[in-house]
Amino acid sequence: RAAGTLARGGRAAKMRSEVLFLGCVLLALHTVHGAPASILIGETTASTKFSATPAAPTDLIIKLDADITYAAGDRVYVYLPLFGGATNSFGTYGPSVISNAGPGNYESVQANPAVPSTNGVQGRDSTSTLVAGGLRSAYWDAPTETLRVTMGTNAATITEIFVESKFLRIGANPGGAPNGKGPRPAYAGVKDRWWYRMANVRVFKADACTGTVTGREGFPPEVCTVASAVSEQIFDIAASSKLTTSNSRLFVHPQIGEVGTSLMPYFAYSSITGSSTGLDQSNCMTVTFIPSFTFMSTATSQARIDIDGLTGTSSGSDTSSTVLSLFSSLALCEANSPSMPAGLSGFFQDIPMGTPPSVPSSNRATFDKSSGKFSMQLQAGRYIEAFQVVTFTFRLNNPAVVREPIVPRLSFLGKQCDASTFCSEATSKDVAVAPTDFILSDKVLGAEANEFKVREIWQSTTDPGVAARIHVTLAPNVNIQETMITITDLCITSSGTTVTLLSNKDNFGSRFNGNLPIEAVTADDIIIAKDASWDNTAKTLRLDVGSRGLLANKRHAFAFIYTTSATASEEGCTPKIQVGGAGKAFAAMDMEHTDFGVVDPPKFKKMQIGQSSTRPGLTNYMCVTLTPNKDLGNQAMLTITGLTGTMAADSTAPLVRCPRALVDQSIERSTTVPARLVDSQFTGDQFTFEKDTGSVILQIRAGGTIRKDSEVSFAIPLQNTYENQDCKTPQLIVSGTDWSQPATDFEEPSATKRALEGGLEDGDVCPQKTYEPTFTTKAIGQSDAKAGALNTFTVTLRTNVDLVAPTKSDTHPSITIDGLFGSDTEDTLSPSNGITALAVKGVEGRNFMRISSAEWTKVNGRLVIKLASVAAGAANEGRCSPPSVDNWATGDYCIKAGFRYVFQFSLRNPDTKQAAQAPWIFGEFKVPGDSTRRMFRTDPFQYLVTPDSDMNKPLFVLDPGENDFIRTAKIGQRNPSPNAVNAICVTMSVWRNIITTPAVPGTFTISGLTGFETANNANIQMFGADGSSAVSTALTDLITSDANGGSAAANANRLRWTKDAGTLMGNFMAGKTFEGGREYRFCVNLRNPDAAQACLAPQLSVAWATGGQADTAAMERDEVTALVDYNAGSACPGFVPGPVFTLASLRHSTNVTSTVSHLYLDLAVNKELKNDPTGSKITLTGLEGFDTVDGNAPVAMAVTKDGKRDTTTFANMVYDKDAGTLIFDITGTMLPKILFPAANVRREHVVLISFKLKNSETRQKPMKVYIETGAFPDMVKQPVVVGPIRERQDVVTLNPGEMFCYSDWLGNNNEAQGVTVKFSEDPDGASVVLPPAFPFTRSLCFGGDEVAYNAFTYPDTWQFQQVQVASSVLSMRITGNDGAEARALPLVSSLLRTIDSGDVPEYEAPDSRRRRNLLNACPEGFETRLTIVGQPADTACGCERSCGLKATCSVTRAGSWTSVLIPEAVCTAPERRPDSNAGAIVGAVLAAFFAILFGTIGYVYTQHPELFKAPPPEEEEVEEDPKAQLEEPAATRAINPPMQTQYMSPQMPSPPQPPLQQTYPAPMPFQAPMYGQPMMMGSMPPMMPGPLATPQGNMMYPMGMSQPPMMQSQMNPMQGGMYQSGMSAPMVQQGYY
Repeated sequence: RAAGTLARGGRAAKMRSEVLFLGCVLLALHTVHGAPASILIGETTASTKFSATPAAPTDLIIKLDADITYAAGDRVYVYLPLFGGATNSFGTYGPSVISNAGPGNYESVQANPAVPSTNGVQGRDSTSTLVAGGLRSAYWDAPTETLRVTMGTNAATITEIFVESKFLRIGANPGGAPNGKGPRPAYAGVKDRWWYRMANVRVFKADACTGTVTGREGFPPEVCTVASAVSEQIFDIAASSKLTTSNSRLFVHPQIGEVGTSLMPYFAYSSITGSSTGLDQSNCMTVTFIPSFTFMSTATSQARIDIDGLTGTSSGSDTSSTVLSLFSSLALCEANSPSMPAGLSGFFQDIPMGTPPSVPSSNRATFDKSSGKFSMQLQAGRYIEAFQVVTFTFRLNNPAVVREPIVPRLSFLGKQCDASTFCSEATSKDVAVAPTDFILSDKVLGAEANEFKVREIWQSTTDPGVAARIHVTLAPNVNIQETMITITDLCITSSGTTVTLLSNKDNFGSRFNGNLPIEAVTADDIIIAKDASWDNTAKTLRLDVGSRGLLANKRHAFAFIYTTSATASEEGCTPKIQVGGAGKAFAAMDMEHTDFGVVDPPKFKKMQIGQSSTRPGLTNYMCVTLTPNKDLGNQAMLTITGLTGTMAADSTAPLVRCPRALVDQSIERSTTVPARLVDSQFTGDQFTFEKDTGSVILQIRAGGTIRKDSEVSFAIPLQNTYENQDCKTPQLIVSGTDWSQPATDFEEPSATKRALEGGLEDGDVCPQKTYEPTFTTKAIGQSDAKAGALNTFTVTLRTNVDLVAPTKSDTHPSITIDGLFGSDTEDTLSPSNGITALAVKGVEGRNFMRISSAEWTKVNGRLVIKLASVAAGAANEGRCSPPSVDNWATGDYCIKAGFRYVFQFSLRNPDTKQAAQAPWIFGEFKVPGDSTRRMFRTDPFQYLVTPDSDMNKPLFVLDPGENDFIRTAKIGQRNPSPNAVNAICVTMSVWRNIITTPAVPGTFTISGLTGFETANNANIQMFGADGSSAVSTALTDLITSDANGGSAAANANRLRWTKDAGTLMGNFMAGKTFEGGREYRFCVNLRNPDAAQACLAPQLSVAWATGGQADTAAMERDEVTALVDYNAGSACPGFVPGPVFTLASLRHSTNVTSTVSHLYLDLAVNKELKNDPTGSKITLTGLEGFDTVDGNAPVAMAVTKDGKRDTTTFANMVYDKDAGTLIFDITGTMLPKILFPAANVRREHVVLISFKLKNSETRQKPMKVYIETGAFPDMVKQPVVVGPIRERQDVVTLNPGEMFCYSDWLGNNNEAQGVTVKFSEDPDGASVVLPPAFPFTRSLCFGGDEVAYNAFTYPDTWQFQQVQVASSVLSMRITGNDGAEARALPLVSSLLRTIDSGDVPEYEAPDSRRRRNLLNACPEGFETRLTIVGQPADTACGCERSCGLKATCSVTRAGSWTSVLIPEAVCTAPERRPDSNAGAIVGAVLAAFFAILFGTIGYVYTQHPELFKAPPPEEEEVEEDPKAQLEEPAATRAINPPMQTQYMSPQMPSPPQPPLQQTYPAPMPFQAPMYGQPMMMGSMPPMMPGPLATPQGNMMYPMGMSQPPMMQSQMNPMQGGMYQSGMSAPMVQQGYY
């Protein structure tokens, strides 16, 4: 823990405080007075990421140091910038009588605030135990984003403050929906680097605060000024964990509007949802609303909520009003148990009626039947905060006649608090919100004919002649009592006239969403009598309904048992259900079922077959699993046909167990024969095989029986062929006296599983799939591309067949590598250049085979390798055991299938330039005991593909005249800020080792680095690849600035800098080896120029006296990476932008008209900002429509710099209402991040300026705000990021150019969702991200008139089932939240015309590549149809489908018709019941279709996987010997998710480019992965783990492979792969800086 001292009262005391988020996150804040604090999240390291769900209630702990003694009345303020949630008084509210006299008007009835400990905030001691009386009050001040705590009488023992998240949920229920109150984490996270520099903890003494009202300490209007704080600590990221999310730094709430938006008071969200549609049925209606403003009641003016339009109900009196109870939930409403949720109980009461007026009661409302108005008023002294969630339930009866549901209207009349917090009658104003339709309205006083909403019937089995359970589930839409339910057309047979009904639960019955329905059968028969009447002739079941009966809209279930027919019945039946009785009659309706009444014939209902191996010539076990649906015995015969193509002869052999993978990952196979199967019920536990017909015959032994539902498993060993062979389709035939089964296909084998041995492709577990002998891995690479060099080739092989060591010279297995043309190495049989033999050797740590000879023939570039013989009679004669890497030098006597073997040989390169060769490989062998000569398939080698892949290709030889020596030359930078110390980072490598001496020196020079301000002739230190740590061990003491390569410590690991020439020169240290083929990375620090500069084009030159080696190459510049605070290309070396604000954001606390709004301006710069020239100011323009709080131009401002109060940097803020400008003086200095990352780092200042303005008195749209300053005369006017206000809430009042979308899915914890999408006046419109946290099943969008809507963006988690668009929509598209065009889901393409009558003519939608791509998979993907604007998208299903751009519709219907592109599943999905999960199912279907939208490559890959296959595919292995080096099991085949990108300031300019002197290809970031990693395909956006990183892209695997085909030649030597001669690591191309 960071520790320090706090001087207080003349003594020093340790001060530690911590902030902890429990549940999702854990933060710890450790601080000292005046020093930075640190935050730890969950763990004790600084690497843990912030993981709380944005905006979700989260436990919060503020830990205080036990050495500090707090006194009663002390105030502790915790500033949590960007945290949201409505103002929260934690149970405290105003008195029932509010006087206008006295300070703040807070006197009286409630003399003290509520006890915080019982309302969500506790003071706790060091053991986290509640301290009674520890806190006096707690208050979350939403406008100031501050948690304010007042210490109580026992504060001395408090060590931590705990905010319990359940009190931030409705009803203080831990599983409840959020109640809208704070503090809650920022909606879209924060950018930790800045957040920790703004947040702080301040402590005030009671006498330092003004405006305090006795008994209401800590609440408004009390103010504690920052200047009076006795302690101030900041949060510091340097010693902290990250507090960030993947979202933008500013939380995104587009539905509220950016700074400048002003709207009249409105309900941000409103919904009313009923529970029943039955005639004259009790309907519990749940209301939820969220006001955008704070309102309150006084004794003389009580706020009133009205719901109009509730007509038609059968409840209440026609002549007088009725008092209704309010309920906290649907369940309590149905149980008639009045209550209100905790936090709202006692807030609302009914309206006084009569003369004299009645006395209102809490938790009641008034209903006037004649007008259909529901009314309630807020009790005096109570407040509903802006964006607080209010929810309750009330009950009315539905109409007694059938009618459509209604959409009621919500309105408000009362007092609004001007400052969105506690207020009195004197500081409030009268506000009325006109009646407005509820945003979401469902089942409100609508009535439907009597029916069963759920009427399901299903049977437990279709087996013949067995007892089957029938389960019935019923849910009527009205209560049913004392009547009769009749189920007819039941195609079952049961003896007797009575059927006993049974418990659904006890008979493994129906569930819905995991919950059991109500049991319809009870001991007292009050629901349904347990004895039902059965008419076997009429096939009718009659149920007597009891006194309680079936409750409306509730699922009830029962079961009964019958015996299925002994004979098959394929048809089944559809029973009907109806209800008799006066007033409650239900018409007959078909019951919902699947195959009810179906009875299968006797058969094996489970028939599975697969195989263990695809390897040629190996014993292969056909694994069979059978399960009958009826007993089978009496020596019945089972015949499996179709197993042709095996090498097995006619035979009778034992049945064995199916092979399996063992714990050590070895497999039971031919070397460990599976144990014999005993008690198989088959005669002799054996089978007979007939080769000609491919038949396996088994007979049940005398007295044996395969019992019904028992599972019989066995394996049939057969020998595989040596040829390629496709899967067979075997069948099973049963002949017996008990029952017979005609030839029946086995079940389809798994399409994804592979054979245990030799599985190469998904699905090759299917029977008889065999591959010919082949090299499943065949990789080759070279070490040296220099002309005339002795070149070492590394080969990695793996086979699918054993190459067994021979005992006779004429049976040596051989491996032939052909096509190595152009080598100067002569034939080994007639040497002419001194090479008398071609040596083939193993590689340490890798498997190797013992070799008899290696014969090289120059003319055809052929190398023939023969395996060594074993002595006759040796233990391993005729056998091949798994290899051991311990034998890498001498080799093992055979090549074992499935294991990688690595060997090397050397050839002399030609003296002239030569293109790479394309060698191929084949082999031959004989199986011991078999004279047949067998051949391997001839296949080309594979080799590594990298930016310099030719260098690795076999016998690629450089032109000796070009003298190419540089292998890699890359350069980038880490800090482009003006006048900043910048890390220039280099990656370099050469092709050959450089070994220098004082007499034979070697140097390298990086030129073209002009413009840097580092002093001339500086001896520049080299750093590691991160720009601050020591150089890597591999590079240490290899480079010196000494011209003679000396080893003096003062010059080691340093370069010589020449300013005027812009060069860095280094010398290779004498006697050391700079390894060829190895990439070295280092950084040096140079100071950037103060003025803007374009990206440079450096060159690398290397000179070495030996052999006259010298080379110069243009360095590859990083023109892609986006450094922190800058755009893509900012890592290009030498690029320096002009002065800019790297952070310039503005947010506000409310958008309600005429309301005081707290505004926060965050600033950071990339160049020192100071009062130069004298009198420099900062000006914000575009702030029209505001007014100052007091009407005067000066505006009070509070400045915090790096979390601490600051009075020296800025002053004199003035707002010009007419010009819409905010101007303030620069009186001090703001520093940029000028040193990075040297030891004396000086980090940039982050400034937070807070001030207050009053919103416009009239509606106003958001504005574009810009910032400029005279201190940066060259800076262009820069846009300010205008942050939306606080919490995500919903706007219902729309202007032209706005569209509102909402969902009837209430999301997690029933939190209703909705969003307003606003579009700019730009021709291209705008695309706004919608809330990501909740999957939607249905969304409704509507908007203003004649507006061209362009797009809105939905999050990945949404599950669209239906989207309705109601407006004059000319064009709209819906896009995934990554913004990728390829993910577009166009719903409404363009307006056609208004049709009054007649058929809709053919219409051709606008052509686009995106549209054609989506239609490519038709009919399985998307299809074109016509529909009416304003109707659900699935109404298009009544029109003809089209897989092209043209569509027609042969219906006659008036409306504005448009072309629509929708998923095919929308119109083919089955009918959904209201309570079914079809929406989720369809959502999943759509999610599957979205997979084709990831781009052209992803689409082609999805539709045509065969284009990506590369023969032969990689084989999976299993390890048998701990020392044997094997490949890991194949990974799950998938496409990696898109890389995340960091937030970047949108205002930052792109780097200018240097004058065109040389054409540079576009950067192609690439990192050749190590073995076992996926290959990147194409150029993808870089991942940004820090300011610099190796760019990587999305990975894509060809179908059936665990890695790309080209991966097989780039294995790490520790895993059997290719590496370069003389290297201890593989040749891996790293991405540039």
